[in-house]
Amino acid sequence: LSPNTSYHFKVQAESEDGVSKDSEISDVITTRSPIPSQPGKPKCDSAEHDCLTLSWSKPDHYYENVQYYEVSYYSEDEYHKHQSLPWNIAEKTNGAMETIKIEGLIPEKGYYFKV
Repeated sequence: LSPNTSYHFKVQAESEDGVSKDSEISDVITTRSPIPSQPGKPKCDSAEHDCLTLSWSKPDHYYENVQYYEVSYYSEDEYHKHQSLPWNIAEKTNGAMETIKIEGLIPEKGYYFKV
């Protein structure tokens, strides 16, 4: 079967004495789109005192299925103390964009980002 494709099905029963007539045809059944591979590691393209611009490469496989990217972060001190806590969500972008400007950062503070 192919991803994101609609199909109809029918069934036959078979025994050693023969094959039945076809069942009624099923309603339309559509396969799901495949899950994209992971995007590339984010990199800082530019930084100002309280904001920066990140970019990343699109996934190698099934990137056309990306609906949005979610960019999350930890401050450097949070990362070293509480790695078990959920990441803070900075922004979501549409799937066509592999860059984002993050504003409202604390000057002179280190951050870890993931996409």
